[in-house]
Parts: sequence; C-alpha cells; structure tokens
Amino acid sequence: MPKTFRPIVYNVAPLLLAARSPVLRGVDRIDFGCIGYLLDHWPADVVGLLPTVWGMRYYSRERIQAARLRLTNLWREEHLREGDPTYEKIISRLLEKNGCPGSIHHPGRNPFAKSRFDNQGWDRVVNLLLADGLGLGTPIDRAPERALYLDIGHMGIVRSASLGWLQRRPDIDSIFLVHDAIPFEMPEFLMQRAVRIQRKVFKLVARFASGVIVPCNAMISPVGQHLNRYTTRDISVRAIPLPIETHFSRDVQPDPALSHVPFFVACGVLERRKNQLFLLNVWRELIARHGDAAPYLVLAGRPGFGSEELMDQLHRSEILPRKVLLANGLSSAALARLMASARGVLMPSFTEGFGLPPIEALSVGTPAILSDIPAHRDAAGNFGTFLHPLDAPGWIGAIENLLSDEKFAERKEAIIPFSPRRWPDYMQDFRDLLKDFSRP
Repeated sequence: MPKTFRPIVYNVAPLLLAARSPVLRGVDRIDFGCIGYLLDHWPADVVGLLPTVWGMRYYSRERIQAARLRLTNLWREEHLREGDPTYEKIISRLLEKNGCPGSIHHPGRNPFAKSRFDNQGWDRVVNLLLADGLGLGTPIDRAPERALYLDIGHMGIVRSASLGWLQRRPDIDSIFLVHDAIPFEMPEFLMQRAVRIQRKVFKLVARFASGVIVPCNAMISPVGQHLNRYTTRDISVRAIPLPIETHFSRDVQPDPALSHVPFFVACGVLERRKNQLFLLNVWRELIARHGDAAPYLVLAGRPGFGSEELMDQLHRSEILPRKVLLANGLSSAALARLMASARGVLMPSFTEGFGLPPIEALSVGTPAILSDIPAHRDAAGNFGTFLHPLDAPGWIGAIENLLSDEKFAERKEAIIPFSPRRWPDYMQDFRDLLKDFSRP
C-alpha cells in the first residue's frame, strides 16, 4: 500500500439514522456517496464509527459494506417514474381539470404532507443494526494508527463525549464537512435549540478539526471567520463544490403526459429560510392574473421549522389548494423526471450553504429562478435567473416569461452549456484533500 494513503475512520451514525427515511435527502446523498467511494476505492483500510452502549466502537470494512448494500435496498432511489407512488400521485393531480374545487388534496388531508420519518422508520434502523447480529465492534481507542477521521454528516459532533477519544489519539487527523454559517449569520431562520446545537458544532470543530470542507467557495470566508471565534489555531478550510447524481442529466425526458400542463417546482424542506411562504403570495397574484390558466406549483419537501404558517395558509385558502401541491418522498429518478417536465425550478431562499435543487434542474435542462445570494451565484454561475428573495414583481415576471413557449425555449437554449460536477470530479478533489493530510 502506498504511504500516501492513510486508513479512514468514517462516522456512519448519520447514515444509520437516515435509514428512517424511504428516500435520501441532499446531505444524505453526499454522505452515502462519500462512504461508498471510500469503501470501493480507498487503498487503505476503511472502518465505520458508531456510538454504542459500550462506548464509541468501530466496525470492519466488510461490516460497513454489507450495511451500505442494505441501505441501498431500503431507499427507493432506483424507482423510475412508473415505480414511484408519490410521483404518480403528483401526476394524477396535475392532470385533473384546472380550477375544480377539491381537485387537489387539501393540505389538511394531503398524503404528501406527512413527516419524512414514517412509522416504519425506526424499524428500518433496528433491522439494519440486527441484520448480521448486533456485534460489539472494536473500541475506538484501538483504531488504525495514523488514521484520518471523517465526519460528513454532522451527527457525531454535537456532543464532546463523542469526540473525546481524539484527545487520546494525537496520531489521528480529523476532517469535518461544515455546510454553512447560518447559526451565526441568520439565526432567526433556525429554532433556538438548533442555533445552540449548531454553534456548539462550530466550537467542537474548532477544537478538534485538522481540516474543514465547505460546499462552495462562498462558504470559505464565513465558516472560517466563525471557527476563529473558538480557536487561534490555523484550520484549513477548503471548498469542494457538491456533485450532482447521474439521475439528473440531459438524458431525462419530460413526461409527455405533462406536455400541456404548465407547472413549477420548488424543492427542499418547507422552512422559513427556504422562503416558500413568499411563493404562496406570488401564486395568489398569478391566480388573480390568469385564473384557471395559472400554472401549478409543486412544493416538494417535508414540513420543517416554521412551516406551520405555510400549512395554515394553504389549509384556510379557497384558491391556493387548486394550484399548489405538497409532495414528500420522491426518489431521485422521479424528482429528475418531474423537474425535466417543469417550466422552471424555483428557489427563493434567504440563505443556503449550496442549494442542490437548482443545479439539478439545470442539469436536466430546466431553467432555474434563484434568490440572488452568494451560494446560488457560486453554484449556478451565469446560468440561473437571479432575483432578490422578496422581489415579488420580479419573480412574477420571470415565471410569466417561462409560460411563453418562445421565451421558455430561449431560456432552455441558453442553459445548454451548463455542465454540473459529477461524483468522479467531487471524489477526485476529496481524494486529493485526504492525500494532503498524509505524512511521509
């Protein structure tokens, strides 16, 4: 084995908890992709770290590989358009007659609005743990010498006790993925408890990290600045822009059944910082202007912090439920097909660490209308339409432009040169970063 490759200790706790969901979130995809690449390609040993009743333990490469394969089967990521029940429900609603009261499920009864964690979620976690017998694992203090500890999913850095073992192993370097600096820069968009937890994450990362990865260049400065609150050490902060799954490509064909149904997609957790409530006001105006000819809006995401007002407005409105659909639980393949069939993907967020949906949209050839924030500019370059997140006339005008077949075709033509980063690009940068932490 070349000396330039060090063993990996990978925190797999976030992926274990992600098994509660039948589909992957964006952060889960990155975590799952990284461990999959390392298990398949990293020349040195790769072991998985888990907190247990016996303390922090690690499990062999073979054990983690087997769990990875079971996770693949648990998640519905391979579902095509015909196999995804959530997609089929969306299509059936979009094809119903415009303007018919009740033609779209009322949010109070909408099957798409349920939590990401269904009643079977914890059963999946237990089954995953017990599939090969519980197993004691190996105490983390006996982890391979000169290993690199990787924490991509954040779940292992909330409690200092989870990282205390690193103090006993000074030969191990630690690398963390930090998504954004929202708990410092826009804490009003998070629950108070989340702000406290995420600030503690920064404190622990500043204490233990040898290096930090951020998802785009726009995050280097704010993340580095707020890490410096807690340390005088010089911590390397490196941007590795996130990759797009192969499900999202120009090979994805629009659904012919939707060729005459104008609709837009806004994808992401329904929460204050994503600003979907603003889109409801935009759609009220679109309905006032166009009546039954107004486009549909598909809000694809589970309810999150601050979604109560959005759900309440949908519940009490007489006009919005006719044109606004809630969807939760789409597989990647189904989401790609939905995006490819849409007139545009909308992301009016106040703040983001990156924002995968607009890049996924551009990857399938669908225009993206985005809030004008650094993360979106960094990710979409010159290919997005950028507007202030509260510029209602601007958003209405941009949406109405895409309702014109001629202007829609022009915009699609303009984004043809867009080329997303794929997993091989991401993992090459990731591999180079890990090699930078290798010693002779």
